[in-house]
Amino acid sequence: MKIATKDLNLEATKDFLNYFYAALRNNSLGLFDAGGRGHFSDSGYESNLRLGIANPKEKLFIINLKLSFNHEGCLQSIESYADSHEESNQWGTILSNFINEVLLSTISQKKEKFFVRNYFAAISGTNLNGEYWLPGFRFAPLMPEDDSQLIGSERYVVIDQEIDAIDDSHAVLLAEQKASLFTAHLSLLLNIGLYKPSKKYKWYSKHDKNGIKQFRESTLLYDFNHQVKMPKKNTICKLGEFRGSVFQYEFIGNNDFSCPTETRKILKVIKCSDQKIQKAFDRCATLYQIGLNVGQFYNTAMISYFYASIDAITKSLKGEYKGFKDFITKNYKEDVEDIINFIHDDIRSAHFHAGALKLDEENFRVDHLTNIDFHKQNYLVKESIRIIRKSIFNWILESIAKNEKKI
Repeated sequence: MKIATKDLNLEATKDFLNYFYAALRNNSLGLFDAGGRGHFSDSGYESNLRLGIANPKEKLFIINLKLSFNHEGCLQSIESYADSHEESNQWGTILSNFINEVLLSTISQKKEKFFVRNYFAAISGTNLNGEYWLPGFRFAPLMPEDDSQLIGSERYVVIDQEIDAIDDSHAVLLAEQKASLFTAHLSLLLNIGLYKPSKKYKWYSKHDKNGIKQFRESTLLYDFNHQVKMPKKNTICKLGEFRGSVFQYEFIGNNDFSCPTETRKILKVIKCSDQKIQKAFDRCATLYQIGLNVGQFYNTAMISYFYASIDAITKSLKGEYKGFKDFITKNYKEDVEDIINFIHDDIRSAHFHAGALKLDEENFRVDHLTNIDFHKQNYLVKESIRIIRKSIFNWILESIAKNEKKI
């Protein structure tokens, strides 16, 4: 049996494959995935899947499916054949019904709504100050009762979403993709690096009356208050307050973990902006998030990734800016050429091209009060962050002002 599918474009192909695997998971027709292999050819990519079918007499048939894709990834045809030479109409009918069911589902785009929760963490002196209902998701502390003010503490947060998907497995996949992007946006806006909690065994110290003891335990996260549907506002957690500004670039040890006042406006308008602006914002936020997280260990890598976040904007906008220096000059709107050159030459280029760690990682002196180089480098780090953030958000707010007129 061979079915031509050349009418499926790339998006329709992705949809078909999502419905295909969802139908296998549903197992309504007695089919199951029995493995397979794939390879590239001159005409594109060929995927050979093996499906198991149990007939009414409990005899197992293995059916081979050959899915042929062109070089763009569009599905061209589906061909099937059995391992056995034994003649049987049973598997042919079942397989034909299965493929037709998948094709019909792809055309109808039949989906359901699922609730999915994703977990992230941040290092902060305070817990997130409440739940925030932002465009498309709920952002909240996992443990609202955590009122400690321990500097450098890990805090757990959640991204709650309602996802239109084929089944729960598909919903989990879509939710994870969206949540990862949402946390990149939030990391940029809050200037706090959100990351996925680790699943490792780590050492920790415990103080008791007998002294200090060390233990190694799992860091696996448990949600003891697991939700199966979207919580109602102000029920399991108080509403968060929008405080501060996206232009804030420096925090004290027990910083205020809250969403800036511009958060909702920025996310709402970016979501409605054209694809070019969305792409620039997404890529900028993703690289900025990486910079924040790696910055816990290396200031040089942090500033280099912040530089790359602006580079991502200029590349996405294609021709509006000549590069990093031009972007800073036009959006910061003050003469900071010395700092621009320092970031470009002494930090970014020296790090990525020569492996240098210029921002104090190579300075091991401990006499901070008399270490002039340490204070100079600390000043340069703060100035670099301030200039980069102000330039990014001047660009964002100006883009928003233009797009608000269209909305």
